[in-house]
Amino acid sequence: MGNKQTASPKSATKGRGKGFDERSLRAAADAGEVAAQLELASRLDAGDKVEQDEAEAIRYYRLAADQGLASAQYNLALVLDQSQGAERDQAEAIRYLRLAAAQGEPKAQYYLACLLHHGEGLPKDDAEAVRHYRLAADQGHSDAQFNLALSLAKGQGIKKNLAESVWYYRLAADQGEPNAQYNLALALVNGRGIKKNAAEAIRYYRLAADQGHASAQYNLALALDRGRGTERNQAEAIRYLRLVAAQGKPEAQYYLAYLLHHGEGLPKNEAEAVRHYRLAADQGFANAQYNLALALSEAKGVKKNEKEAARLYRLAADQGLMEAQYNLANALQHGLGVKMNLAEAMRYFRLAADQCDAHAQFRLAECLQDGTKAEKAEAARLFQLAAKQGVTDDSF
Repeated sequence: MGNKQTASPKSATKGRGKGFDERSLRAAADAGEVAAQLELASRLDAGDKVEQDEAEAIRYYRLAADQGLASAQYNLALVLDQSQGAERDQAEAIRYLRLAAAQGEPKAQYYLACLLHHGEGLPKDDAEAVRHYRLAADQGHSDAQFNLALSLAKGQGIKKNLAESVWYYRLAADQGEPNAQYNLALALVNGRGIKKNAAEAIRYYRLAADQGHASAQYNLALALDRGRGTERNQAEAIRYLRLVAAQGKPEAQYYLAYLLHHGEGLPKNEAEAVRHYRLAADQGFANAQYNLALALSEAKGVKKNEKEAARLYRLAADQGLMEAQYNLANALQHGLGVKMNLAEAMRYFRLAADQCDAHAQFRLAECLQDGTKAEKAEAARLFQLAAKQGVTDDSF
């Protein structure tokens, strides 16, 4: 499943009366009417038609909470835990959360589960977190359903059960939870806990994508561009790619750059391709670093700059990208944008050769063929490996 972050507790939904008379409301609250205490506390908390006053909100929430009203106990816990001032008291917040959770308040059960899951204010206890997630999930709390599904998928605090995980993902997804929609789509694509169904996966990717979920937008764009699980539609794929690229996802920036570079589905525009390659490269995306380096070394869409190209080749090479290792080795061997260094060039040729790059095998063999007896034997072996792939000289 996707590595999605645990959903955080949502703010309480506050009640709002149609008519409003602050004086009458305060009188009722001060007379002990629990509904009035909750409403007044909610208004003071939010600054709704009264001056916002956190301390007073806490006082009225507490009056209602101490009469056993679960929603007041939850709202009081929320304010006490999330206060940015002197009112914050997590121990007291947890006490009221437990009271509300014991009465079956799903938001309190979920919040308590989150605290247990992350070890915030309580000792970390994944099994107890799962128990509370389940209590809330079985009352239809979508974030709890999602987090329970994650726990089941990972076997965290509970025995791993992919089929049950998928069931809870679907419950949350069908309530519109985008992370659940995305993870359910992944399960449908990969057949994890459920039979593969590419068309159904596309439907859930689209639901999440249309809520702005970047990974869903990207996966949907790939599917649309390649016609996987849906009819190929490159124009729509590009629309989603642009959406997710604008959110800063480097994979999408790279893919969009590639389409612009090659004129696939978009007018060829090397300068715009370079701009998107750079956006992705600056986030450490190896393929973008490599393609930007190529553009800089060949002056395609950007002014030639062999020094910058060599720097980018090294960044990509050190992430294990074979093509970048070869090109960096070539630059080091010939002093292209970097100081000539044959030993370092041979090191990068070897890294690429070990990934079965035939040209790197051939070039490394050339470097070794006039060396020691052992180096000559290694050169012969490498020439043979390169020849098996059809490379018998150093030209492309």
